[in-house]
Amino acid sequence: MTQPTIAFLGFGNMGSAIARGLLAAGWQPNQMTAIVGNSTRGHKAAKNLNIPAYPTFAATSQDFTFLLLAIKPQQLAEVAPQLPNIPTTCTILSILAGTTLHTLQNFWPQHVLVRAMPNTPASVGLGMTGLVTQHTLTAASQQSIEHIFQAIGKTLWLTEEAQMDTVTALSGSGPAWFFAFMEALIEAGVQEGLTKEQCLSMVTQTALGAATMAANTPPEQLRQAVTSPGGTTEAGLNALTDHHFHKIIHAMIKQSKHRSQTLSKG
Repeated sequence: MTQPTIAFLGFGNMGSAIARGLLAAGWQPNQMTAIVGNSTRGHKAAKNLNIPAYPTFAATSQDFTFLLLAIKPQQLAEVAPQLPNIPTTCTILSILAGTTLHTLQNFWPQHVLVRAMPNTPASVGLGMTGLVTQHTLTAASQQSIEHIFQAIGKTLWLTEEAQMDTVTALSGSGPAWFFAFMEALIEAGVQEGLTKEQCLSMVTQTALGAATMAANTPPEQLRQAVTSPGGTTEAGLNALTDHHFHKIIHAMIKQSKHRSQTLSKG
């Protein structure tokens, strides 16, 4: 069977993270190509991974199984018309935030288009990627697409593109919510007498352990198990309830989702 190939249009943090994941999953550098324009950073990143890099798509003179759009969303309208005719056998994958399938279809009406929303933990192989398409994929094609993004973590197929706005708010922006909570925990620990270094060590290890446990057991069940009646955990959780913790989190997700919807509409 012919090995799949992928061209990265743009090779920044996320593009290079996906490439590293594919290399770790067994792909060879010659199965990948980076289209980096005049980006010194992109050239350097590709060189470090031993992946061929070209200034333009036309310079590659090669057909690809996949074209992954990893440029800045605002560059699409300028860059897409400059691309040569891409064979319809090439599936186009887009990680462009706020760029709808309809927008992509304006440039590539005959191609299979898949929109993806990975998040920054992809850089350590623990990403979460939401996927959606308006096309009917064969089992083999769907599996190939999943393998690309599972090289940087887990994947989840959506049934409707509108759900992507919630994915953006929940997992796309999600790392920032956890970082903010961790910052607050560290700050509180320092105010209560520990050093910042001590707090950082305890908070990061506790977060790692809690996330690992929650991957296999419902968080609600875990919370109940650690919350003894009249104990310290219950006292702290009561403080969160008193300050409307769940309402604050819901408002955060709702506003982030609304912003994603606004960006998608241009």
